Amino acid sequence: MTQNFKCSQIISLEDSILLKYYRSLSIFVIVFGHTGGFWFYEPYSSFLLTVNAVFFFISGSVSIFSSTKWKTYKMFVLDRYISLLIPYYLLCLISLLVYIVNNHSIPDFNFDYLLKWLTMRPSNQIMPFPIGQIWWLQTLLLITLWAPLFFWLNNTKEKYNWLIIVFCLFLSTVQLFSNEKMNISFIGFYLYNASFYSAFFIFGLFFTTKKKYFIKPLLALYIIVGLSGCLMLIYTFDLNISYAIHCFPPNLYYALGSLSLIGSMLLTKKCFIQIINRYKFISIVLLFFYKHTFSIFLLHTFSIYFCENYLWFILPEEKNMLYALIKFISVLIITCLLSIPFTAISKQLITRIVSYMKPLVNKSL
Repeated sequence: MTQNFKCSQIISLEDSILLKYYRSLSIFVIVFGHTGGFWFYEPYSSFLLTVNAVFFFISGSVSIFSSTKWKTYKMFVLDRYISLLIPYYLLCLISLLVYIVNNHSIPDFNFDYLLKWLTMRPSNQIMPFPIGQIWWLQTLLLITLWAPLFFWLNNTKEKYNWLIIVFCLFLSTVQLFSNEKMNISFIGFYLYNASFYSAFFIFGLFFTTKKKYFIKPLLALYIIVGLSGCLMLIYTFDLNISYAIHCFPPNLYYALGSLSLIGSMLLTKKCFIQIINRYKFISIVLLFFYKHTFSIFLLHTFSIYFCENYLWFILPEEKNMLYALIKFISVLIITCLLSIPFTAISKQLITRIVSYMKPLVNKSL
């Protein structure tokens, strides 16, 4: 696959704005969730965890357009990998600095530690703050490898993409009724997660290229199928309804809940955009989140660590609703402030490295 990946349809302005707003809202939910929002009103607050599927849906929606600027599969993958890895390595440098400040020494590196850092599997022994969100980057890196296949099938043999979705849902059904987690891995990368979220990536691809699957009656059907499927599983198999139990690794119950959420988001898109545009401040905030989504995603766990360890003087002693609110606002403000230089540095490095690598890759073809 050396030809340019053609996109048969240009995304509408309304859909472009919608995806920007929903991506911004999704990262807001992630920060809120990791400061306690996923657990503040269990089991119902755990439904927010379906935001993971929304991220991959949005990624599939926009990736087809980013692929069209490159003539080859190699350059598309290289560009995507550099765009994902450079910010991650900057986060590793931050973690290294925090480690040195805390311990007044450089960590005892060995080849195994270095390899884990380079391959997005940093050891907890030398990580001063948790970066559990890296699983998302690992999953997206794997999906990026086979994304051009999805693009090609989308233009030539669409039914096979549907078969891939069905296969992924079959695996999620097996996971639901399995006594063990289907965490099939390769050098620390979970293949099952990548296969599961590929279904939502392809569904997002359809959203921007196959509008016939997103007319209002079908969106209503997705919601009905998702909700009725969840209810049937709950009452037939006496499932614990908390999504915290069903999203790591994700299973069919999680997939159906995510489908109903995405269907609801798309069915109410006009109303949602009108509400956001009516309040200019909200629109400005969401567009800021959109511009710095990846930086906020990577940096927010450092901000949580910083608040818990260094802002103790503003946090109440009792961990109540006031504590949670102050912590969330503090984390959000710190993360947003840090994201501005982080995004600027990341973009400069990515642009320079891609510009340097492009002629080398083209020359090798």
